[in-house]
Amino acid sequence: MARAFALTLLLQALVLHAAMWTGVPAGGGGAELGLTAALTSWVPASSIATALLLWRVATLYICLIAGAIAIAWLSRHRGHLANAGLDHSKTGPSEEGAR
Repeated sequence: MARAFALTLLLQALVLHAAMWTGVPAGGGGAELGLTAALTSWVPASSIATALLLWRVATLYICLIAGAIAIAWLSRHRGHLANAGLDHSKTGPSEEGAR
């Protein structure tokens, strides 16, 4: 069981990496074709669509949602960060560094 999991994890990582080279945003299409080919020996044909959907949620949509939450939080707290001296986006190079 552990060996099958490790092989599946390795295959999906390889498919994700290869899909990024397709030139399509998020490797759409290429990732699904590659994962379908990789999983056909373990996942029944009737369940492959569900497996692909779960895989896409786990590898793409959760990251997108987490990123959106982080951006929303940062934009909401930008004033607080600037007041605390933690926001360096508005400051340029120091006068001493320019000399």
